[in-house]
Amino acid sequence: MTEIRTVLKENRTNDLVEALVDVWKSSVVATHNFLSQSDIVGIEPEVRVGIAAIETLHVAYRGYDDILPVAFAGIKDDVLEMLFVDAGFRGKGYGSLLLKKHSLKTRFVESMSTKTIRKLSDFMSRKASS
Repeated sequence: MTEIRTVLKENRTNDLVEALVDVWKSSVVATHNFLSQSDIVGIEPEVRVGIAAIETLHVAYRGYDDILPVAFAGIKDDVLEMLFVDAGFRGKGYGSLLLKKHSLKTRFVESMSTKTIRKLSDFMSRKASS
C-alpha cells in the first residue's frame, strides 16, 4: 500500500534530500529530453537546496515499510513548485496521489516549460474525466 508522508523542513535529513535528488534525476532524464547531462549536473545543487527549503514537501513511498521514496511534490504558498516521479514508477498513480494529497486546487508554478505544461494539462484532463 502506498504511503504519502508530509515531511517538515526540520525533519528533512541529508539522506532524504539525497534520495529525492535521485528521484528528481531519474524523472528529469526520462521526461526532460531538452536538458543535456551537463544541464542536469548544473541544476542539481539548486534542486538540493529547493528540496530542503520548500515550504510543504509530500513524499510518496511504495509502502509503509519502504525507506526509499518514489515520488515527491513541493508546494509553496499553495503553488505546486515541483512534482517528480522516479522513471521506474511513472504511470502507476504516484503523481495522482501526490496531487490529491494537497488538492487539485493548488495553482501550478508559472515557470514550467511549454512542453511540461502540455503534459501536465493532458494528465489533469485524464484525471478530470476518470
